[in-house]
Amino acid sequence: MLLVIGPGEELIWRGFFQRRLFIIYGEFTGYIGASLVYAAVHVFTGNIMLVLAALTCGLFWGLIYWRTGSVLAVCFSHALWDILVFIMFPLGG
Repeated sequence: MLLVIGPGEELIWRGFFQRRLFIIYGEFTGYIGASLVYAAVHVFTGNIMLVLAALTCGLFWGLIYWRTGSVLAVCFSHALWDILVFIMFPLGG
């Protein structure tokens, strides 16, 4: 989880997708677009809380990437989030 899931998602979503949207649509629109699509792919889970969390986190990680240009920073942040929410402080059953 620490080395694969979060960093893998960020390499795709920020390092590839958001960067491409920056080039095509400009930075602000690319940031918003990438965050909305990131949240939208979570709709298929049927879990509204997951969709809202993905939107919030997508906006946060997208902003980190936009401001720093560092995929490493968002990879670290996402990996830390995964550890906190899934291992240290899981919610529910």
